[in-house]
Amino acid sequence: MIDSKGLGGQAGVTERLDNYPGFPEGIAGAELADRIVQQAQRYGVEMLQAVSVRSISSDGEEVDVETATGDHYHARAALIATGSSYRMTGAPGEDDLIGAGIHFCATCDGPFYKGASQLLVLGGGNSGLEEGLFLTQFVDKVTIVQRADRLTANKLLQDKVMMTPTMEVLLNREVVEFRAKDDGSGKLGSVALRNRETGDTEELHPAGAFVFIGLDPNTGFVKGSVDLDDRGLISRTWVCRRARPGCSPRATCVRARPSSSRRRSAKAPRPRSASGCTSRRSTPGRCTRCEAPSRSDRRSASMEPQEIFELIIKADEKLKYAHEDNAGLRRKQARDLLVRAREAASEIGNEGLVQQADTRLADIGGPEEEPEAETGPAS
Repeated sequence: MIDSKGLGGQAGVTERLDNYPGFPEGIAGAELADRIVQQAQRYGVEMLQAVSVRSISSDGEEVDVETATGDHYHARAALIATGSSYRMTGAPGEDDLIGAGIHFCATCDGPFYKGASQLLVLGGGNSGLEEGLFLTQFVDKVTIVQRADRLTANKLLQDKVMMTPTMEVLLNREVVEFRAKDDGSGKLGSVALRNRETGDTEELHPAGAFVFIGLDPNTGFVKGSVDLDDRGLISRTWVCRRARPGCSPRATCVRARPSSSRRRSAKAPRPRSASGCTSRRSTPGRCTRCEAPSRSDRRSASMEPQEIFELIIKADEKLKYAHEDNAGLRRKQARDLLVRAREAASEIGNEGLVQQADTRLADIGGPEEEPEAETGPAS
């Protein structure tokens, strides 16, 4: 299993789940994610985290999955269940300020703004209003900014917002630019908005901005390999035509054509070539099915700032829900995620994210020594 972020998906960064079957009292998202991972490990599933997939293709006999690290994994079928990522505004300055005033998770980062005068929430849907209401416990004022001329959240949430005196709603506004502070801190200083009706611009000075304007499917790496609709989702028609009978469109199954010439055991180890390919047909130094990318190609497969920030969020969640029984494991998991985030941020030159990762790593401290195994008395 390959995950471009930390294991656990959105559940891992959700504060609490109250409607998951089997947990009548609810369960912390990070704890549920850990339990799922432990169950998979029990059955010998190999899991790679913070490794993104560059492309997926098939020669009719095997599916070839290429990762950004240059490794190739070959199998009879590949299950695509990549979910979605938070949509960004695309306004100037956004990339540089992710994690330094621009956030996508109120439960993760809202508490850092306790005592601030104002926070901005971009988006007037259910997520925007829910997260905005959550943020009111930390600050004096929460401002909802909606691009449309009306809120799109359900009526119940709209009524709650209108009845909350510490919340205000600005309609028909779009973000023109995110601007950093002049003090050289690299943190968010102001947000420029444009009134879509009058064309007038205004500048707000919130302590932070939380973006909830929808989700984009993580399907870029399969473009050209499978049919996508105009929203970037895998086409239901393609899934029904190509997938195994009973395979859900939410988890697309890409299969190679069956071959009667030989059968492979899923548990049998596959040798790696110097290129990192795991095909059984690999030969020393070169794979007969694929060519390893050049070093320059590998460097070009950089993570986006938002992806790096999500790694940091995952690390925070690991620590937030640690308890006495799993504290050591949680610290190790968080440290691994932060090291990967720091490396990825360094690759793209984002000093703000490098500093965030370094600060958290310093708080965690150095790697702990593994406890020595207990031994019985000498005979």
